[in-house]
Amino acid sequence: MWPSETARMLLQQVLEVSICRPIHIIGSSLGGYFGTWLMESIIDHHPNCPVKLVLINPIVRPYELFEDYLGPQTNYCSGQTYELTQEHINQLRHLEIGTLQRPDNILLLIQTGDETLDYQQAVGRYSECPAQIEAGGSHAFDDFEATIPAILQFFSAHYIMTEVSISECK
Repeated sequence: MWPSETARMLLQQVLEVSICRPIHIIGSSLGGYFGTWLMESIIDHHPNCPVKLVLINPIVRPYELFEDYLGPQTNYCSGQTYELTQEHINQLRHLEIGTLQRPDNILLLIQTGDETLDYQQAVGRYSECPAQIEAGGSHAFDDFEATIPAILQFFSAHYIMTEVSISECK
C-alpha cells in the first residue's frame, strides 16, 4: 500500500466509528509514525475528540531510513513482492507532523537495545511526552506483556484537552 492510502484508510475508519468516544491508538515502529499522524489528524478534524497514543520503539523519520532500500522488496509476512520507490518516501515525508498538539496524551515506550532504530531519535522527538525508557531490550520490545498495565493505566487516566470538556464533542 502507498503511505498516503494507508493514512487515508486509517483516518476514514476512525472517523466512521465514532468521534465522541475516547480513541486509543498503539503504534510500533512505522506504526508509531502513522499513529502520530493519525492522532494529530483526528484532532485537526475534531479538536474536542479525546484521543491517546502509545508509541513503542517508533521510527521518527522513516523516509530517511528507507532511502537505503529503494527497489524490489518482499513482505516478510505475506511473501508478496513490491517495489519501494521514491514516491513511497515522498508520501511518508508528507505525513510528518511538526508540533504535537497534545504531548501529554502520548506515552512513549522505548528500549535502548533497539537494533533497528536509534532510540535517541524517538526520545528527542517525543521529549515533551511521558516516557518509559528501559535499558536493553530490542526493536520487538522484549517483555512487552509487562507494560500492558502501564498502557491500560495511561489510557484510563484523564485526557489533556484544550480547555474543552469531553461532553462538548461534536
